[in-house]
Amino acid sequence: MKRASVSDVSRRAGVSTATVSRVLNDPEKVSEVTRAKVLAAIEELSFVKSAAAFSLKARQSHNVLVVVSKIGNIFYSKMFQGVQRRAEENGYSVIITSRADEMHHPVLERLRTGRVDGVLVLDATPLGPADLDFLKSFYRQTPPIVGFSEKAGILPYPHVLVDNFRPSYELTRHLIDLGHRDIGVVQAPENLPVRLERLGGFMQAMRDAGLAVPDRNVFKGGFESPAGHEVARTLLERGLGDMPTAMVCSNDEMAMGMISDLVKAGIRVPDDLSVIGFDDCTLADVYSPPLTTVAQPRERIGEEAMDLLLRVLADPTIPADTVVVLDTHACIRGTTAPPRKTA
Repeated sequence: MKRASVSDVSRRAGVSTATVSRVLNDPEKVSEVTRAKVLAAIEELSFVKSAAAFSLKARQSHNVLVVVSKIGNIFYSKMFQGVQRRAEENGYSVIITSRADEMHHPVLERLRTGRVDGVLVLDATPLGPADLDFLKSFYRQTPPIVGFSEKAGILPYPHVLVDNFRPSYELTRHLIDLGHRDIGVVQAPENLPVRLERLGGFMQAMRDAGLAVPDRNVFKGGFESPAGHEVARTLLERGLGDMPTAMVCSNDEMAMGMISDLVKAGIRVPDDLSVIGFDDCTLADVYSPPLTTVAQPRERIGEEAMDLLLRVLADPTIPADTVVVLDTHACIRGTTAPPRKTA
């Protein structure tokens, strides 16, 4: 006969699994009526409190919660591999969840019931002070939190940092050194801190070279291919003679979406238009032509983030401003060349 679980007890008693756990671990925090319903269900089902239930009290589940904005985004795939490897090496399991603009119920539920020992926030929109204040005020204890950031000085907890300003500057300089003077830029989403970093590196490189960037060469974008399709449509409406000779895109998916539509319309990349991406996503080196981009050490980001969380779990006194800085590198491939000749 299958042994009854906490979920079985919660269904029989008509309460949440969190309430069952509270009765098991902190019964004084549950009303007498609710406690009686749960205890009756436990007796009816012959429920035996497991080691996992005991771990809720000790808050040592050996689970780590990884939070991202969108699990399907290919940017996170290598990060997950790095986190998983380090976690398994240290006896932890990984739970991955996504969130929208704010912490949603499944994430809070995992935090509240103690089913995770720590949290890795790999999301491009990190937990801000308001999120943390909410967690600390709503729950007696918040698990240690470690994050990933692409902009310095914005996270109130230990994190892994990758600079985005410098590589954006350097790849823009690469285009300038090839002879490009009329260069456009496609921005990251406006709600992301990384937008100003990548745009700032581009703008600084152009200023240092004494080159103007007209407003019509600054495009709004996103982090998926539909944003690239929209930029391609705008460029094609302008026509080859009136479009920039090079475009700097804020990520690879957007760049590849743009290239796809331009090539279908007869624009040659890089002969007519040079294109630069950012991130070195899984398909960047096998794309046709292979994409010139910035390689973020995504697998190492995951490894270092997990290592940092393990340090925090072992020593909760580690300062909140602890930062591990990782380098990027340029990947010069087949989508950049000297500018086309203009009349």
